[in-house]
Amino acid sequence: QIAIWGAQIEIGSSMSSYIPTAAAAATRAAEALTNTGRDLVLTNAVETVPEWVQATSYTVGTKVLRKAVGRIFMNKLAGVDATLPELAPALWEDVAPSNRMAMFDKEVGSVTSAPSAITVVLRPGAVTALAAQEMTNANQVQVVIKDSPGGTVIDTRTIDLEFAQALDAYDWFFLPYETRTDAQLTDLPEFPDCEMTVTISGSGTVGCGLLALGQSVELGSAEYGATLGILNRSIVT
Repeated sequence: QIAIWGAQIEIGSSMSSYIPTAAAAATRAAEALTNTGRDLVLTNAVETVPEWVQATSYTVGTKVLRKAVGRIFMNKLAGVDATLPELAPALWEDVAPSNRMAMFDKEVGSVTSAPSAITVVLRPGAVTALAAQEMTNANQVQVVIKDSPGGTVIDTRTIDLEFAQALDAYDWFFLPYETRTDAQLTDLPEFPDCEMTVTISGSGTVGCGLLALGQSVELGSAEYGATLGILNRSIVT
């Protein structure tokens, strides 16, 4: 037998506190929800575009950074204007994410880069999976999870991105060195208040196109005859 108790329907996408009822509808005081679930606490990636300054006269084509929204804007109308660039589409064009936020914009075409290694400290909430994609010049990904901000380390994972596997002496000396550009973890311990440090290390300028965190969900087995591939309807003439 299965007993289910305390079900509650939510209008929005976030959970609210339990509202006890007894034979009639009940209400409670409104709750204010602050989304700090995936806050970027610290990063070693630096910005190369100067931050927007309210009292500055900009020329057409000048790019500025709005750190508060993690975006880079390009001026379309010269002069001085106190309106925030993200609120003035007639004056400023949103052209790209900032270097720090590029790896979190859900697109692989924009890249966060840093010399030798990219290190980010996050407070992602209760997550069980992590994916890093379109990494360049990287040879290792390390994930360190603490049970709370500044708390005790509960899990450490290291992913070696070296792809080439030497099977004999010839391979060891002559096989071209290859590295993977993508890495995934799907069994991270779930702690609602965890702090996660992700370090992508390598040589030269290390880049990461996407760092995504969330819940790992088992969808089941594929049916017989299922295939995976790219559907291409382009015509070459």
